[in-house]
Amino acid sequence: MNKDPENFHWVDLHGQTVNQSIEIVEDYVAMIEERLQSKDLDPNAKRFHILKVICGAGNHSVVKTKLKTAMNKYLGDYDYIFEADMNHGVFFLRID
Repeated sequence: MNKDPENFHWVDLHGQTVNQSIEIVEDYVAMIEERLQSKDLDPNAKRFHILKVICGAGNHSVVKTKLKTAMNKYLGDYDYIFEADMNHGVFFLRID
């Protein structure tokens, strides 16, 4: 996971449980939205911000695809705008 609390470009969820990962992503999205609204953070895309969420491919897990599958479902269920690279377990979230 990120060690730098000021890094709003990516978050690495390796080693986290599904529930921990969802909570971390929710926290990051809330922090980014707040900073964008208060103008303390400039978008890293033209008019919005992209957060890279790294779940991993699942190659080293007992349950190979649990985290990336759960994250894909969560993001879809909660209407996030995102792109997924399921082969590598990486998600790109658009935050306005």
